[in-house]
Amino acid sequence: MRHLTWLPPRPFGVLLSATLLSVAGDGITYQLAPEHMRGRAVGTMTATALAAMPFGALAAGALTGSLGLAAATAIFGGVYLLVTLVPVAFPLYRQMTDPRPVRP
Repeated sequence: MRHLTWLPPRPFGVLLSATLLSVAGDGITYQLAPEHMRGRAVGTMTATALAAMPFGALAAGALTGSLGLAAATAIFGGVYLLVTLVPVAFPLYRQMTDPRPVRP
């Protein structure tokens, strides 16, 4: 059991990156979706995320079984990091600096 002593800080890092990714995705959706289509856009994002969760769990199980816990954690952490950094890499996201005015 000594080899699992490094584990407690890692779930915090994964949760933090998942939160950052979720907030960024929601902000982009609210900014780009027209007001009358916003519910559909958010619903589609939520449905897609919920539908993809079982595949992530299957992939995590397969990776953990074949490569071990540390390698699976590193791979999924790297994927989260790359997806979170997508707005930095593509100029489309940098052009989204002028938010539309919100009407009451």
